[in-house]
Amino acid sequence: MENRSLLIIWMVVLISQNASGQDYYYDNQYYDQPLLFQTGIFLGGMNCLTDLGGQKGAGKNFVKDVNWMNTKPMMGFYLGMMYRYFFSGKLIFSLGKVSAYDSVLSKTQTESDLRFQRNLSFKSSIHEIAIVTQWYPWNILTGNTGRGRQTLAPYLLLGVGLFHFSPQAKLDKNWIKLQELHTEGQGFREYPDRIEYKLTQTNKQLGLGFRYEISALFDISAEINWRILKTDYLDDVSAFYVDPNLFDKYLNPDEAAIAKRLADRQQEKNPMHVTREGDKRGSPDKNDSYFTFSVNFGYTFNRTKR
Repeated sequence: MENRSLLIIWMVVLISQNASGQDYYYDNQYYDQPLLFQTGIFLGGMNCLTDLGGQKGAGKNFVKDVNWMNTKPMMGFYLGMMYRYFFSGKLIFSLGKVSAYDSVLSKTQTESDLRFQRNLSFKSSIHEIAIVTQWYPWNILTGNTGRGRQTLAPYLLLGVGLFHFSPQAKLDKNWIKLQELHTEGQGFREYPDRIEYKLTQTNKQLGLGFRYEISALFDISAEINWRILKTDYLDDVSAFYVDPNLFDKYLNPDEAAIAKRLADRQQEKNPMHVTREGDKRGSPDKNDSYFTFSVNFGYTFNRTKR
């Protein structure tokens, strides 16, 4: 009887050790950790939704108006940590470009003709630093601590970022910075509602992705990340045309001459066109935004060999 009790106790201990071992071992070569530290790089594309360009016809809502031809390359790297495969936090540094051109809207007898005749364009580099969290809903709902190699795991992305931009337009083969020209009267006393916009601002980030662990050390993920902005001047276009004589009042002669040409470029398409103060230049009811889609290559550096 005593021997049978000892046997039962020994079996219980053995089972519990095996269970804890399954929770502690990543695979036959590596131990796992509840808190993992990671680094990685990513490559992908960047695009934007602004007042300029877009799809032909009347302006559409959200991604329906994205002109995919304007997608530019982006890249970056990150440092992060993941806790029990439930969520992760990352510090991300990225660099990319955005652009848009009314010229992509060929002249037609539709509402896109108004944007084509407007004839504005811009490009801008985007430098960004962000703090994001990734939440793994499947592991959270199932209570799975994720021990052992992960299969394809979906995640939600939430974050905040600080980005720098500087819209430019091409004139006589030169790229001109637009913000300092006050093309819509930003900062002019005659337009008190138009505040001069800052080139470094914050954004909110929302996205989703899928992550797959190739091995104990390497993982790969694909994601799309949307930036919600507080500004409508990513492209330097938001509201209405201003009185061009005011450029002479607030700018030096050389800057005023350039501002007049870049604020209103409709005569380049139609020399007979006459623009009036207050004519529509952009749509101030919606802020601009930009987004990225990327493939991320990650490395986990605190799993140790058994």
